[in-house]
Amino acid sequence: MEERFALIIGCARSGTTSLYSYLVQHPEIGACRMVEPKFFISDQPHWQNMQEYRSLWEVDTGPVLLEATTLYTWVPLLPNAAARIAQVDGDFRFLYIMRDPVERAESHILKSATRGHVFPDDPVGDPWRMEVSKYAKQLDEYATRFGRERLHLLTLEALKENPQRELERVCEFLGVRSDVEFDTSVQHNKTKGKTVNGTLWNWLRSIGGLRTLARCIPPSWRGQVRHLVNPTAEEAEDHYALTPDQRRRFLKALSDDLHRLEHVYGVDTSRWNRSPNPTPDP
Repeated sequence: MEERFALIIGCARSGTTSLYSYLVQHPEIGACRMVEPKFFISDQPHWQNMQEYRSLWEVDTGPVLLEATTLYTWVPLLPNAAARIAQVDGDFRFLYIMRDPVERAESHILKSATRGHVFPDDPVGDPWRMEVSKYAKQLDEYATRFGRERLHLLTLEALKENPQRELERVCEFLGVRSDVEFDTSVQHNKTKGKTVNGTLWNWLRSIGGLRTLARCIPPSWRGQVRHLVNPTAEEAEDHYALTPDQRRRFLKALSDDLHRLEHVYGVDTSRWNRSPNPTPDP
């Protein structure tokens, strides 16, 4: 079997890191030296140098060379990776994993908060959240250049329900043995335990008030105050969830794309809650 490149191209916050970590357990799949090399979105001209791209893997690895860069499906916000890959000489296959778009957006917002990023109060109007959630639009860039047969689509929901089955299907798509038992006991790149820079924290930091505040707080209270201004992701999860109005407008903006995802790409979205007003957990 000749060498081929397998690229996990997205979607962000949809299980890409877990999918990569599972697949590199396969003896015929080589792990990239950098999990997310971002090679084909670089502004530098080296993206046309396939020898440099191949150097991201060990010499004797393969025959399938795997990397995962979700930024390859951030059109039009970043350089069009699909257009660039189509210009180079290589055998490419593409893996695209998706999840309920509302849950994906909320996870994306929460992850950004754990990194200290400040985002618009209304994420529905934020192109960095909206455009990435247009799955069909992102897939079009690859399908038109490489053909639908070069794309393998799966959902995070299906991967969680039966990871071995989904990974076997990926192996069949990549042309490697499908009888490998994968250890899927660990989910990767989770926000659990990470802290979120809340509004009060960012305000105090902007005015240089953190040290002053810390000196005024009795040591026995500092832990509680820190949780208030710098909570964990679990504690802040509800705060970063879309409101019913945001959810309604978000789903409305995605309705055409989700329709195409089902009817053009054949993705089963029945497990995704498309209701504008989801039923709260009991």
